[in-house]
This record gives sequence, C-alpha cells and structure tokens, in this order.
Amino acid sequence: MSELNWGQEPAKQQNPVNRQAPPPQGQPLNRPAPTPVSQGQPGGIPVQPQQQQPVRQFMQPQQQQQPVQQQQPVRPQQVPVQRPVQQSAPVAPVAPVAPVQAPVAPQNNSAAPTVSISGAPIVDNDDEDIQPAEMIQSKPAAVEKPAWYKKIESQIMLWAETGVSDIQMISDNYVWIVDDDNHQPTSLWLTKEDILLLADYWVPENKPLDITGGAKHLAEGKDGTLETVQTLGRSFASDSTQSWRSRIIFRRQENGYGVTMRLIPPTVPTLAKYPQPQQIMDLLKENNGLVIVSGPTGSGKTTLLAALLNEYNENNHRHMYTIEDPIEFVHLPKKSLVTQREVGRDVDDWAGGIMAAVRSKAQVIMIGELRELDAIIAALDAANKGHLVFATSHASSAAQCIEGLVSQFPPGQQNLVQNRIAEVIKCVMVQRLVPAVDGKLIAVREIMLDHTTTTPNIRSGDFTKLTNALKEEDGMISFEQSLYYLFEAGKITEETALKFANIKNDLVFKIDRLKARQREAQSRS
Repeated sequence: MSELNWGQEPAKQQNPVNRQAPPPQGQPLNRPAPTPVSQGQPGGIPVQPQQQQPVRQFMQPQQQQQPVQQQQPVRPQQVPVQRPVQQSAPVAPVAPVAPVQAPVAPQNNSAAPTVSISGAPIVDNDDEDIQPAEMIQSKPAAVEKPAWYKKIESQIMLWAETGVSDIQMISDNYVWIVDDDNHQPTSLWLTKEDILLLADYWVPENKPLDITGGAKHLAEGKDGTLETVQTLGRSFASDSTQSWRSRIIFRRQENGYGVTMRLIPPTVPTLAKYPQPQQIMDLLKENNGLVIVSGPTGSGKTTLLAALLNEYNENNHRHMYTIEDPIEFVHLPKKSLVTQREVGRDVDDWAGGIMAAVRSKAQVIMIGELRELDAIIAALDAANKGHLVFATSHASSAAQCIEGLVSQFPPGQQNLVQNRIAEVIKCVMVQRLVPAVDGKLIAVREIMLDHTTTTPNIRSGDFTKLTNALKEEDGMISFEQSLYYLFEAGKITEETALKFANIKNDLVFKIDRLKARQREAQSRS
C-alpha cells in the first residue's frame, strides 16, 4: 500500500505544537521524501512503481479460511437379498446418541460455563491452547491496515494518551488538537485527498447516504456532512483493551473539508475519578423518577452519566437500558444486565427506544438527549410508571431546563405537563467546565432537587423563582453560589466567575462583600 504524504508545509506557519519530540525548524513531522505522483492520481498519495493498484484501494478483500467440513457418518449398507434363501448381513450396532445437556449454572460469578445450550464446548479466547483445531481454522484472518492509515492512527493514539480530548482536521492545513479547551496546531499536515481517503476508509458504505462511499458523499452529497463512530488502536488479530472509540464528523466547507474527532477513553469513567456530592449519589437509590444532567456541549455530561451508570452497574442486580446517538461508552454487564441501543442503527427514533425499554422491564433508562416532543412524552410516562430515567439537556440553568421541556408542548397542554414534571422530577444538575487559575478546567454545578420549595414553582409555571429556591440547607445550590465558592477558595479568578454567571448582579454583590471583609481583616492585622 502507498504511504500517506503529509504534503508541503507553508513557509509562513509559525510555532506548531508537537506532542512528540519537536522536529527541526521548518521540517514537518516524519514527512517522507517526495515521491513522484502518476498522472490522474490524487495529490498526496505516492505511487509504488512496482505495483499497479487502484487509487482508492485501501485493503485487500479479507481472506477467510474455510472451516473444516465435518464428515457425515457413513450408514451401513444393506446386503442385497438372495433368493430363495432370504438372508441379510448383520447390521452393526449404532452407538446411542447422548442427550444434549443444558449448561449448569455456575455456583459463583468467578466460575464460567464450559458448555453452551447446544452442547458445544465454549472456547476461552484468552487461551488459544484449548481451542479445537477446526475453530482455529475457521477464525477470520486478521485484516491488515494500510501503511498510511497506521501512521495517522498511531499519531492520534499518542495524542489521546497525553490527554487530548478532541482533534480538528482541516484540508491543506495543520491538524489541531484540543487540550483543556485550548486549541493548538501541530506539525502534522493533511491535504484534501488525505481527508477523502479517511472518509472512504471509515465510511466505505452507508445505506442512508444518497451516494455510496464516504468520500463521494462528502464531496457530492446534498448535506455535505458525514458522521461515524470508529474504534482506534485495535487490531483484529488481538483484543486490545487500550482501543479508543471516537465520534467523527466530516464536513464540506470553504476551500475543502474539515473533520472533528471526539476521543472517548477506552475505560468507563468511575466516581472515584469524578467524585460527586452525596445528594447526587443518593439518586442511585431511587426506584423511579426523572434525573436531568444539563450543560453545553463538552461540559462532561456524558462522562458524568457514564460514571453514575457504572456505579449502579457495580452495586445493583437490575436491568440498565441506554438509548444513545451514538453510543459512546460501552458498559459491560457486572451485577446488572445491560442493554445499549443506538438511534438510527438499532431503533428508529428516541420515543420508540424509550417505549421498548419500558416493555423490556428496564429499571434504569438512560436517554442521550431530550430534544423531541415524542421523546419527552415517552420519558415522562416512563418515569411515572416506576422507571428511573436519566437524560441530558443543553440548558444553562435548572429553571431554563424545566421551562424548555414545558415550552415543547402546545399552550393548552402546558399546565398538565407542569404538573407531570413536578410529580416525576428528582433532580436537575447543570454542569459547566470553566478555566481554573492553574490552566486546567474545573467543574461548576447547579443542583435542584425535588423539594417543597421547588415543586410548587414548577406546577405554577413560575420558573423565575426556581433559582432563588435553591437553598443550601435543603441540599441544593445555585450556579452563582458554586462560582462564588470557587472564587473564595482561589481556584478561579473574579473575571472567570463573572463571565460564566447566569445572574451577575447577585454574584457581584457577594464578591464585593468578600473583598470588604478581606480588607477589614488586613487592616486589623
């Protein structure tokens, strides 16, 4: 396969950031020597003279070995009858067929069954020595990745392991990385043809597309957008535990194409790494109701919900059911049975997925986002029927979150919806990531619970009073109060606190009072 040519670096680009050892001045990262390009072949793809291959041929068809054919048992042939003496050869006795036994349930979670329900032995993939020869021969051969893809995938993996959360690619430009919300250019250069190669490799065929093939759809499709979820760093020859999943969005734009990659860590986050206040932990003990985690894109909503579900999975013998678009963190069954479905792939829409979860006897249902009217109706109905429902929103405050749900309904139904929300709501937590004084990001939260001071305002539709009803003595806190505590502790600046406040006047008043107390203390000393 041909190697990826990173193109020529512009002379005026300055100070590229490289997570590896910095290249010499004016030299790109690991750029191969220029290779002549044949007529009609896309730029950036060198030609191997000794091989004649099509331009966009990435991998040879997978050569699968044929499984060993089991020989059919030979039936004993009858000896022809001779007349007048009627006599036949004795028939060899046939060994009785042993009845198929159902697998015996293990006595504890550490023991695993060795026989499937069909009676066939269960092969331990971690120990190849015990695999039958016929199963080894029928195992699909490993798919060899092209050399150009290995090069860019290895670079992405290096960035992921150093804490990069997002990667931005622009055709005929440097690749940019996002670390703690800071965008920095690298020394890796991609051309238009390179991005089209990635589109074809990651999305070779997709039925919903108007045009088959990722590159052709990206270049000629009506919407000019292509979305996919890929697993990076995994070889089909081995089950690597360090493979990263990535949500990838291709887009057609001015002067070429762009790509945004959100990197998803290989392990499910835990509450040990992302600790939460006790009132949030107590939500996992609820049997029913609606819990909404809100905040802008990139605020950690998905990570927080994944950590909560992982905690539930480790401590409850229940059925967890997620409906997402797309599936990001993959939860394996621990103490709970886990069902994960993706909208557009496993289920047609959000509402259908929620109703299927209710019929599937799921105790906990996680909904990727409440943004459609039918999905909101189904979620409220599920929470009212005895299911604990987790969902996300993009609102910047608890009041805006509740008001946004109500506003989706016609005016004649809003009073009824307000009463239903007041009955099922358990918590609305708003989270945002703000820059700290140490250059990293720190979480700021607003927490509204089901309380006698909040539900009356929801029933009456007086959402402006919800923020004032968030009292700390009731286990709740406003966004402005959280910012104030971080400023008081010296973790964020006054400028940052005021920039992210929803109600600046209240926060200004509290900060001024704090400064006055500090000046008074200094004068006394």
